[in-house]
Amino acid sequence: VMNVISKAVRGYFEDNSGNQGFHFSDGDGSIYLENLSSGVKSFLIIRKLLENGQINDRDVLILDEPEINLHPAWQLIFAELIIILQKEFNLTVLLSTHSPYFLNALDVYAYKYEIQDKCKFYSVEAIDSSNSITEDVTNNIDHIYQKLAKPFQDLERETQIKEDDE
Repeated sequence: VMNVISKAVRGYFEDNSGNQGFHFSDGDGSIYLENLSSGVKSFLIIRKLLENGQINDRDVLILDEPEINLHPAWQLIFAELIIILQKEFNLTVLLSTHSPYFLNALDVYAYKYEIQDKCKFYSVEAIDSSNSITEDVTNNIDHIYQKLAKPFQDLERETQIKEDDE
């Protein structure tokens, strides 16, 4: 697990008992924790939870759009991290995403680490402002990809119109 985290973030936490508190250090200097991007903090929080023994067998991990503030390459690393955590700790992981990169990475890494039978994918359709329908699409996650791809397709049509006008 730590090797996967190190693909994105190298360094460690230090406890300076002065007024500085915890900060991240990569060996070449220090950066105060509050000055790190939220993407880096995501990896470091999981690292710290592991180091402190606060992720245990059969725990529940709830992540709301964990890919936010992550570069697409780091989305892939974070997805791999989640899959490995699930496998190593037999976690129940509940997460939401709007990223096709992240969704695809979860699916691919679930197969790579042979936990695809433990993964369920759901699609939520809003009916109105207070009602929605949740559908199990585990056997057809293309449904989710189609929903996520639609905005890109709409933008491509607009781009084509723009180019045709020029």
